[in-house]
Amino acid sequence: MTKEYLLLEKMRYDDSIEIEIGIRGDLSSKEIAPLILLPFIENSFRQSHSVVEQPWINLDINIENEMLTMKLMNGISSTFINDGNEIKTTEIKNVEKRLDVLYENNYELKMHADQEIFITMLKINLKKKAFLATNISVADFKNQQLISKYAVN
Repeated sequence: MTKEYLLLEKMRYDDSIEIEIGIRGDLSSKEIAPLILLPFIENSFRQSHSVVEQPWINLDINIENEMLTMKLMNGISSTFINDGNEIKTTEIKNVEKRLDVLYENNYELKMHADQEIFITMLKINLKKKAFLATNISVADFKNQQLISKYAVN
């Protein structure tokens, strides 16, 4: 989904944005909770849009054993920092809350803005995901009943 989102944004920018993607490691049977990486990527497009020269984004994802590492860098305008723009948007604060709930103390998030670059580093131990059981209702349209089931994330 992430690759498709990046391609969609590249089309939106009429190919005027430079995007580099690197994904390494064994992805088989590895799972990450939904909507963890995407808000950081969306944020990088929002920040890159303010770049006076050519906007750019560099995304590097590496999975080694059970450790996912994402390094996301993007260009920003120096006025982005000088205007007092917050590094952590509401979306990023919400992702941090999800990380706290789903991965407890098994992740590390660092975000840093410098002169013309914004860096996001995220490390998640995928093996240490918190156990969540949620009661959801599934509609059975054939029998017109609501069936209660438990979903494990």
